[in-house]
Amino acid sequence: MPVHNANLLIKEARIKAGLTQEQLSEGICTPQALSRIENGKANVSHVTFQALMERTGAQYGRYPIFNSRDGFECFYGLKRVRLYLDAWQLQHAYDELCRPEEKNWADNKLYYQEWLLFPPAKLRYASGCSTHNQA
Repeated sequence: MPVHNANLLIKEARIKAGLTQEQLSEGICTPQALSRIENGKANVSHVTFQALMERTGAQYGRYPIFNSRDGFECFYGLKRVRLYLDAWQLQHAYDELCRPEEKNWADNKLYYQEWLLFPPAKLRYASGCSTHNQA
């Protein structure tokens, strides 16, 4: 999952460090990719984000930054879905799957894409299959 608002953090850190896009991106990504990231036209992985931030010498956290409370709730709701599925708590997984949809995935296409990976949970729940022995 990409780091949210990374474009603002990276650009600010680069400017504070006095680096050009070419200097910052060298050996990590292309200058064109960095430009797209800084302009919000491309997402960045945690690994690339960490590498770029380390090069600037800026402090950074390991957790994503959210635009809104809905973004936070969708992110953690999808994480809870995985936990509930691993424990075969299908009612809880189903309930959690409904929440991001109600919040329109916080207008985040990555949350929507992750949400699309969970149809088997919905099918298991709808079929009444509540344990792994019944699957």
